[in-house]
Amino acid sequence: MGDSRARGLARRCPIDVLVDDELLIMCLAHLGSTRDLCKSSVVCTRWRALIAGPMGRRLWETITAGAADKHDPDVFEMMRRGGAQCKRLDLRACPLINWSQVASRRSYCPEMQTVQLGRGVTEHELAHINNEQRTWRQQFPLLRSVEGCFRPSLDLHSYRQSPVVDFLTGLPWHTSGVFQLRGLDLRGKLRHLEVERLQQLLHDLGELLRDNGRALQLLDLAENQLCPSGVEAIVDGLATLFNRAGALKKINVSGNNIDGHKAEQLACMAVRHPTLEAFCEIPMKGIKANTLAEADLRFENIDLPGALALAKLLPNNRSLRTLNLLHNALGLEGARAIVRAFESSSTLLSLCGLEPGMTTLDLSRNFTSSVQNRHLTSGQATSNLDMQPWDLMLLCADTKKGVLRRSLTSLNLSGTNMTSEHVAALAEALFPTAAPAFYGSLQTLNLADNRCGPEGAIALAEKIAPSADKASQVDKEPNVGLRTLDLRGNPLGPRGRAAILGALRSSRALTSVCGVAPDVTAVNLSASGLSAEDGRLLAGELAGHATWTALDLSGNHMSETLGQVQCFHGIMAALSNNRCLAALNLQDMEMRDEAAVVIAEGLTWMTSDNLSSLNMSHNPFIGGEAAKFLAHAVLGHPTLRDFGRIQVRSLEHGSVAALDLTGGGVGIPGALVLSELLTRPGSALASLRLDNNGVGGSTRWRDRQEGVRALGEALRGNTALTSLSLRDNFIGPLGTAALAAGLGHGDVLRTLVLDGNFIGWDETLCGSIEYELRMDDEEAGGVAALGVALERTTALTCLSLRSTHLGPVAAAALSAGVCASRSLQTLDLGGSPMLAPLRGIRRNGTVRTDSAGVVALARALAGAASLRIVNLLGCRLREAGRAAVLDALQRSATLVSVCGVPPDSTELDLSCSRLNLHDAELLAGEMTVLEGAGRWGLVSLNLLQNDLDFDGTAKIVEAFERSATLQTLCGIVPGAAILDLSGQDFHCWDAMLLAADLAKRGSAASSLHTVDVQLHGSMGPLDHQERALHVLESAGHLCRTAQLRSAPLRLCGTRLDVRELDLSTDRDGGGLSPANALLLAHDLKHSTALRTLDISGHGLYDTNEQREMRAVHEDARPTWAGATEDLGALAAALLGASSVETVTVSRGKPLPIGPLRRNELTELDYSLRAFGGDWVKELNVPDLVVLGAALAVNSSLHTLNLSGHALMLDLHTDNDVDNWCRDTAGVEALADAVGRNSSLRTLILDNCTLDGREPERFTDYERWTEIVGMKALGEALQRNTTLTSLSMKSNFIGPRCVAELAAGLRANRSLQSLDLCDNDLRSSSLNDFELVDPDSNGYIEDLAEPLLPLELLGRSTLHITSLQQLDLSANGIDGADVEALLDGGVLRGSLHSLRLSDNALLTFTAEGAEAFGEAVMRSAALRTLDLSLNDLQPAHLVGLVAGGLLRGAVSTLVLHNNALGGEGVLDDAVAGFEALAAGLPENTCLRALDLSTTHMGPRGAVAFASAPRLGRALAAVDLVGNRLGPEGADALLAARKRTPSLRTLCGLPPGAATVRPEGRPLGPWGAVLLASDLKTGAIGDSMRTLHIADQEIGTDAGSHDVADGFRAISGVLRGCTGLTELSLRLNNIRPRGAAALAEGLALSRSLTSVDLLGALEDLGAEGAAVLVEAFQKSDTLATLCGLEPGVRQLDMFEQNLGPWGAMLLAAELRMGRRSGLLHTIDLQGNALAGRTGSSGAECEDGLRALVAAFAVSPHLASVSLRSNGIGPKCAAAVAQWLAAGGVSHPRLLDLRGNPISRHDARNLRGAMVEQSGCHLEIDFLGESMQM
Repeated sequence: MGDSRARGLARRCPIDVLVDDELLIMCLAHLGSTRDLCKSSVVCTRWRALIAGPMGRRLWETITAGAADKHDPDVFEMMRRGGAQCKRLDLRACPLINWSQVASRRSYCPEMQTVQLGRGVTEHELAHINNEQRTWRQQFPLLRSVEGCFRPSLDLHSYRQSPVVDFLTGLPWHTSGVFQLRGLDLRGKLRHLEVERLQQLLHDLGELLRDNGRALQLLDLAENQLCPSGVEAIVDGLATLFNRAGALKKINVSGNNIDGHKAEQLACMAVRHPTLEAFCEIPMKGIKANTLAEADLRFENIDLPGALALAKLLPNNRSLRTLNLLHNALGLEGARAIVRAFESSSTLLSLCGLEPGMTTLDLSRNFTSSVQNRHLTSGQATSNLDMQPWDLMLLCADTKKGVLRRSLTSLNLSGTNMTSEHVAALAEALFPTAAPAFYGSLQTLNLADNRCGPEGAIALAEKIAPSADKASQVDKEPNVGLRTLDLRGNPLGPRGRAAILGALRSSRALTSVCGVAPDVTAVNLSASGLSAEDGRLLAGELAGHATWTALDLSGNHMSETLGQVQCFHGIMAALSNNRCLAALNLQDMEMRDEAAVVIAEGLTWMTSDNLSSLNMSHNPFIGGEAAKFLAHAVLGHPTLRDFGRIQVRSLEHGSVAALDLTGGGVGIPGALVLSELLTRPGSALASLRLDNNGVGGSTRWRDRQEGVRALGEALRGNTALTSLSLRDNFIGPLGTAALAAGLGHGDVLRTLVLDGNFIGWDETLCGSIEYELRMDDEEAGGVAALGVALERTTALTCLSLRSTHLGPVAAAALSAGVCASRSLQTLDLGGSPMLAPLRGIRRNGTVRTDSAGVVALARALAGAASLRIVNLLGCRLREAGRAAVLDALQRSATLVSVCGVPPDSTELDLSCSRLNLHDAELLAGEMTVLEGAGRWGLVSLNLLQNDLDFDGTAKIVEAFERSATLQTLCGIVPGAAILDLSGQDFHCWDAMLLAADLAKRGSAASSLHTVDVQLHGSMGPLDHQERALHVLESAGHLCRTAQLRSAPLRLCGTRLDVRELDLSTDRDGGGLSPANALLLAHDLKHSTALRTLDISGHGLYDTNEQREMRAVHEDARPTWAGATEDLGALAAALLGASSVETVTVSRGKPLPIGPLRRNELTELDYSLRAFGGDWVKELNVPDLVVLGAALAVNSSLHTLNLSGHALMLDLHTDNDVDNWCRDTAGVEALADAVGRNSSLRTLILDNCTLDGREPERFTDYERWTEIVGMKALGEALQRNTTLTSLSMKSNFIGPRCVAELAAGLRANRSLQSLDLCDNDLRSSSLNDFELVDPDSNGYIEDLAEPLLPLELLGRSTLHITSLQQLDLSANGIDGADVEALLDGGVLRGSLHSLRLSDNALLTFTAEGAEAFGEAVMRSAALRTLDLSLNDLQPAHLVGLVAGGLLRGAVSTLVLHNNALGGEGVLDDAVAGFEALAAGLPENTCLRALDLSTTHMGPRGAVAFASAPRLGRALAAVDLVGNRLGPEGADALLAARKRTPSLRTLCGLPPGAATVRPEGRPLGPWGAVLLASDLKTGAIGDSMRTLHIADQEIGTDAGSHDVADGFRAISGVLRGCTGLTELSLRLNNIRPRGAAALAEGLALSRSLTSVDLLGALEDLGAEGAAVLVEAFQKSDTLATLCGLEPGVRQLDMFEQNLGPWGAMLLAAELRMGRRSGLLHTIDLQGNALAGRTGSSGAECEDGLRALVAAFAVSPHLASVSLRSNGIGPKCAAAVAQWLAAGGVSHPRLLDLRGNPISRHDARNLRGAMVEQSGCHLEIDFLGESMQM
């Protein structure tokens, strides 16, 4: 139990590490606020306490600021949440943040001290930072540094004179700069740089580090491939850098060709550096501290310097057990050094990541590649996966050391590019002759696919089977374990192959050299990439394996013909004496004729009595005499039963009546075998299917017709075979003629199928001149032969020639045979276009068309005596040919169909048959002809999913309506209630067919009530979709009006009788198109049970055609009629469905349309924050259309919040940010709804990108979108009469949109509050042509000159008598913009509040400021004016007051964070405050004045307080954050006494229970003012908690000990009877302040909790003693350290207690008022023994008191005192405590990380002898010890 507790303490992570953990910060930042984070179920208890407690403050400050993201518009809201507590802005977790935006939000974090940039700073940004130092220091007076890693953005080798080097060497690096260099990343930037410039660069870097060396932590110079002179220069420069970089943590110099003594010099410097944590990616800190047990350094490109440094560290390391250095650039020298260090190490077991007991080691290329992909970080280059010589040295070292002793059974090194030398060295390591039994466990060695030549094979063979003269040196068998060796894929050569095969024969254990496992009789080497060389090796191995029963070599493509012959010759020779072999598989080996001859010869003299199966299928290149020889050998083999899938013996004995070999690949040899078997007397085969078998050759060898010719000869006189199918066998015209020659000679063949062959043409000659000349001959030679055979045969009844490319000549040639045939009943010619080539063929001066051939065929059909069924679908018959065929159908006495319709069938399914317009016309004509003759018998016909076109479908429907027999065109089963067409590609003509079924009385569709027409699929192009849906809608309407069915028809197939319906893409993976939405709307009208509907994830309004339309119409707005109408119909249906409560249109929050419809909601929060901040869940156009439809009919909603959604940017269904596009349809729908709504009071559209400017790649031609969107909102404001508050923050509206908004405001009469904060309304961004002409827009009359947009906005406020609040903050408004507002009359109306904070009013001229003050004075309505964060100077304040600012009606004036006292904190510029003092005495309206953080200073305070009185009504002044000094504070307190109405000088609200001053630190004199405020009854009587932590109360600007602030706070403690909690953390309490504070603590009668910890270095023993004494005397005070009641675990990790904080904590523990149940305390890293240089007495004062407190804590079980600088005296104090009897002792005491000597450790150990159960953890001399 003690071990687990110790490990738990050891795992606790320092707060500094947590703050630097980018991944942790990123994850926690997305969980929300601290309150939400602490409630999260995924956060453990300790983390909740850490984040919610005081220790989590630094972490939360980082998290709050670190959540910045370019696509997260709420990042600065999170900064605002951090407020004054945020002192460190860490942007490392936000690589996309634009750091320059930080300065524009300086008001959010006024106490910012450090900015940590999140990415490599480029030279342009760094120059900007240094040039803007003065501005940054004005904005952040306490800013110490901007930290970051500098990474040049240019490759130095790309420029002859590198601008980056010039920039680095010329940059003004000095300590006064804001930027502090934390890292320098020059990876790959110095390639091929001139030596002189490199030396100059390194010299300047050395000078840089002389001034800023304490800041540099990272230096990356890797991958620069320096020349020798550059190496010398960089090593010399690094020697200087190592000496000056005192805080350097990581350096990388790999990939720079550093070798020899330079590498040794670098390694020595790296090892000696005290703070270096990583060198060339080697974790030096962990290796030095003995805390690292294993390290995986693969693929880190470690070269010689890193290898030498690692070699120096390994001998002294005692913790590292496993190290993996494979696949680096160590080199032979580096590998030797590491191996020597490895051999001398007693703890390190492996250099290759091997573990003891490992049985299988896989270092193959495939396995290593997968490991590398997981190991490498993003952007890191891949390493060489080959086994390098140094990698082999590491592996051999592991093997020799015995880490795998008697455990390794399998070693895989395949595909690692090992040469002969590598293999020889590996053989020496694996099989040493000195200790053979040592390596007896290895059984399998895989060296396949390497580069092992003859020498390597010979060396390996000698180790496997030594020669006779070496046998005496070893036992009888040197390698008793190796049984399987795989050398396939190696260029062994004859000598190497002979040596390996000799070793195979002589070894008693080795069974295979081709990777065949022992004891395997059925060998499978299929698709293993065997080459001809591997085949020869396999042949040699086969000679010794007479027990194999099966051999599978299929799928090995040995493309070399000679190699094939030699390989198969050896294999067949080896198998000649094998009497066990039963199966040999040689299929798909691309075998040539020569190899087939070798196989055939081998079969003739093979002596095996068991060979029963030979598979040589899918070898299409075998033909000619070789195929005949092979077929003869197969048939002559006495035991062979199966040849591929051909059952030779069964066919020979006549036991097979039907044989299906479809796709068997029998080829020409198989056809020859079958032909011979068919001719034998005992054959009983009646049905043979040879589809797709290459009987006619292959695509490459189509001129080989031996197989087809043999089959034709076999048909002569055949009395058994009745059916033969030869589909897709590449049979050409010549093969067809050969096959036809066998028909009609006494055979009984009734069915012949030749579909998919090239009977009518040759595709290789199609369209060429040669084809034109040979067409007649070739077609006549093939098809004419078939015609002759038809005349001759009397048995053939069915002939199928589908898709055989029959042209007009072939049709004519076949006609005579068809007409003369006496047996043919069925002829299938479908899919063969009977047309000439498109360009036509001229012969004898005329152009042939299809008419002649088809007309001839039609005459033959009419005259045929036996023909009943003909299929001409797919033949593309034109009008003349179609008419001839239909005429033949009408005249023929036997013909019943020309479309392949069986005569007795009532159902026919032609769906998905690729029917076209011509087929539809032919089918409609046949239907008309047969209906007229009374011969049409079909009742059900399915024509769906064909390409019938509109005209063809119309003719089919016309014939259907006239038919009395046919009941359906869609294959509807009579009586069916549901028709499911989902999963089908439903087109417009399918909709026409379905509509015809629905509209016909008595059809099969009369019983339908549900039809699913592919709700989530495509319906073709947009115009086809609309047409199809209107057809279905019309059919549905007809069904309702004509009452063709009793129940309402549902067209979607969705179950609307359920309560919840999920049609989202996450559910079914489809895509709901806009047209399908119309069908869904149709069905929703009949829903009575549906409550919840989810149709999210679909592109409901946007299609590809519409996107193209948008790209084409650049100057005109595209039309969206089809999509918006469908969405509108869907929205209307949703509102009309009384049962539907919620609908999810996109991926966000469901829309409560039910409550909106019933007017039950008053507030609707639909902001992105309510969706969890996930931008994937942003509202799209469909959401806004549906929401707008609901708002239009709602009359109860008062507040609507849509902030955070990109309303004018749409992200399509694939959720790819690259698919953002502009769209105003949603905003227009929303605006229209707002204009019609009669109840809405508040509309929040913050951060909705209403201008559509994101992403930035959009161009100027799309500017119309922002104008259209804002114009729609303006028109809505004109119509709306109820809206009182409109917020449009952070929308980047810009000045162009203000004119459109102003037009709406001019006509509005209800708006009271308008918030346009952060919208970039400055007029300086306008071009000349963008100025607004009021005449053209009709805004203002009788003005000839154009106006600025802000002037229009000001003029519009004159017409809104209701407008009271206007917020124009953070818009970049300058003095000229303010003048435009004033000219427009913004202050002449009814405006009560005007906010102009965070703008650019610094550009105010004196006259402009005076004019603004005069305008404020003349305004009779203005009550609140905010001018904060504008960098206003004293002259501006003088001008404002001179203009009459204080003579107006303003009651609240905010001047926060302006430089009213000048640039410096103690500047003497007091003119502005003198002006205020002069104007305040007679002011009767001003009640609140905010002067916080205005650089007031002592003299400014005196000047401000010099007024006789600070106004007649002034009640609150905020002066926080000003360095007032004692004289300033005294003057202000005196002025307060002269002003009876003034109640606060710190801006405190009355009646607050918790007082927490915001803004800059109070300082001692601010604390005096705060105390004065708290003594008033309006504030002090209600106060319960006073939180003034980290306010610098203990020191003034000169860091002197000032007790005035604590003395004032002490007075508050005595006077406030309700105060119970006080926090004074981090206030640098000193002895005088402690004495003053102790008086108040002792006299307070209500205070129960005080927190004084942090920054107590200067408290001293005297101060600590005074505070402890006051704590002991107090009757109510329960804690000095801010402990919670009943605390059991106290985590004081790195709280900077020091000796004096330890004394306070000791007093806390001794009293036990809140720590009585404490059982765990962590005091790690608190310097309890004092800082460096502290005296021993100090150590004893703090630590002895703490130890004494431990002794009286009865429940204390675990104490951690790690890393506290405990030396000999402190160790003695601890030992004395442990040795004492009768006191409490913990079960675990952790003293690791303290400078405890071995002598002190023995004393501690002796003190623990008597304490049973006590566990001590301690380390000394870098070694950890547990006792």
